[in-house]
Amino acid sequence: MQHVTRLRKARGRSKSDAILHESPPLHSIISESESCAISHDFPLGLTGCAIRAIVAANYSHGNADRQIAMKHVYATVSAIDRYGPWVWITIYETEITHQLAPGRFVMADLDGLPRYPIFPARVTPDTFDVLVQSDHPAACLDEGASLDLIGPMGRGFRYDESDRRWLLIASNRFLSPALGLLQQASDADVSTALLLTAPTATELYPIRWLPPSVEVHVSTFDGSGGFPSSSLDLFRRLVGWADRVFVVTDRHQHISLAQQVTQARIAPSHDFAQALVVPTMICAAGFCQGCAVSVADGVKLACTDGPVFDLLELASIAR
Repeated sequence: MQHVTRLRKARGRSKSDAILHESPPLHSIISESESCAISHDFPLGLTGCAIRAIVAANYSHGNADRQIAMKHVYATVSAIDRYGPWVWITIYETEITHQLAPGRFVMADLDGLPRYPIFPARVTPDTFDVLVQSDHPAACLDEGASLDLIGPMGRGFRYDESDRRWLLIASNRFLSPALGLLQQASDADVSTALLLTAPTATELYPIRWLPPSVEVHVSTFDGSGGFPSSSLDLFRRLVGWADRVFVVTDRHQHISLAQQVTQARIAPSHDFAQALVVPTMICAAGFCQGCAVSVADGVKLACTDGPVFDLLELASIAR
């Protein structure tokens, strides 16, 4: 097989605390907004209006220190570009775009509930691009469409200005936030190695579309392209080189990747290796508890404490 490469360079809360969550009851928040109707077609019976009431209440009840205050905005789909199974969506929006960063997201109303988390791949002063596959609900958007958004949300990826070398491992499903990290690395003049995984060679994101400054390594699950062994073997070789490791893959890989980190590094620092976790999110404001994630010291919420977590804290619960 050909080795495809291009060279160049919290605080936790206990489970009981997570259930109580220092927030007002959900019914009391919804009742504060008389215009919010209840829908029985969805488990929580929340309309988009009710969710917006939750977002507002989240900050009126003293939770503003969790993240930058969210806003409800209307954006415009300014361009749609389709390339095989990939869809690039350019969104014009001027109120919250400048607050977006790799790992942070917006919740988009895509003609139904629940809202979907949308992660930016590229950000400019008044637009952000999103990359999805053709089976994603956002792929059905049309150019010129109005898009109902709430955001920005979540805690993104963390890094130090002293970082000089980043390692990313990314799968097809999470390419949009991975590309956001590549843009950040380019802006910060950080040497970056990307380990790109896919089920087959035909499903790989085209390497020619990636920034030329990135060192790209490819691994396919069936061995049809790229590195002739598992992605773990290549990850093990690269993790000792990196100042920071970012994992944007399916959750079932987290434990194996964490084991490689602990074998390659002696006492890695907090946040040396970080992983994106994107469970189903309902309110995305920390009230419904539907996106709880187990970590070493209890339970955290993907929407407010994450969706980026220390990889070793996630993996430690399975040891």
